[in-house]
Amino acid sequence: MIYVEEKDLEHQLKLLSFLTSLDTYELVIWFYPESIINKIATHEAIENHPPFESVTTYEEGISAKRTKPIPANAELISNIASNKQAISKNIDSLALYKPSNHEWAACTIGHEGMSLIKDSALINTLIEGGYNASQEAPSWW
Repeated sequence: MIYVEEKDLEHQLKLLSFLTSLDTYELVIWFYPESIINKIATHEAIENHPPFESVTTYEEGISAKRTKPIPANAELISNIASNKQAISKNIDSLALYKPSNHEWAACTIGHEGMSLIKDSALINTLIEGGYNASQEAPSWW
């Protein structure tokens, strides 16, 4: 696992955009269970069926809503980034999935100031790309 600490949501989204330049991904946007909106940009929230691996698990079996998988690229990420206030208030995480895979490959958790990438082989690429990437979890994590 790779950990990238970044408090600024815009920089977290740039990391997702950077990752989409390296490989083919689909983006799934995860809403907080208590979110008051059912759409971000033009992407509507749906129940998690079929189930995708969520980044955050909630107690008492609460399941968060998510968007359908969206082909991910820099333009999509930029479009979503223009909704920064709505993201901050309503979105738990944004996760990248390989096509036809229901397990997330990378994600950003805006309110935590943390991005996670499962493929440890990307560590040098991320560091060379200017990201504060480490295979060691921060002490507060």
